[in-house]
Amino acid sequence: MSYAGDWNGWLTQSDYYETDSSKNWIGLVSEYVNWKKKDSNTFTVWHCPSGLPRSIFPLSQSAGYTINDDIITNYRDAGNLVKVMTPSIFVLMIDVCSPAYSHQEYQVGRTGANGGFYSESINNPANMTLLDYRHVSYKKIGILHADGSARLHFRYQGGSYMPGDTRWRNRHGIYQANGTFLVD
Repeated sequence: MSYAGDWNGWLTQSDYYETDSSKNWIGLVSEYVNWKKKDSNTFTVWHCPSGLPRSIFPLSQSAGYTINDDIITNYRDAGNLVKVMTPSIFVLMIDVCSPAYSHQEYQVGRTGANGGFYSESINNPANMTLLDYRHVSYKKIGILHADGSARLHFRYQGGSYMPGDTRWRNRHGIYQANGTFLVD
């Protein structure tokens, strides 16, 4: 939110495959959360205290949160908080895991060019198996919304991976808690 405040509502913009940490969302946001890569035995600020680190990666590459890809690519104006519809339910960041390793954190911090990190992100509806319902006996997922609020959400009643009462895409619709999808 501090980044957006300094850039007239704009959030970080980068390509999903950007490996230069001076240009990807992780590198751009890191100075705002006062984090610099220290060593391989130090968790990143992207690590969730409730998440399980992957044993095959250094702690510095374990991350339990990632950003909504529509924000960093500015899909349907999602990159500017002023233009986001219903920011109180719009997904900014969310809990993720590696689908092959139940509840173990995803590798968001792979080393790329210039010692930087890949800027992994998640979009809808692809990659929904990366979502990790790790809170409250594995029934809820943590979401940071575009208005700055962070809340736990249940999976919606349809049995899908999608959390209820969320908007993933600007001007696209809302996933309701009862499993219905409302189109704008």
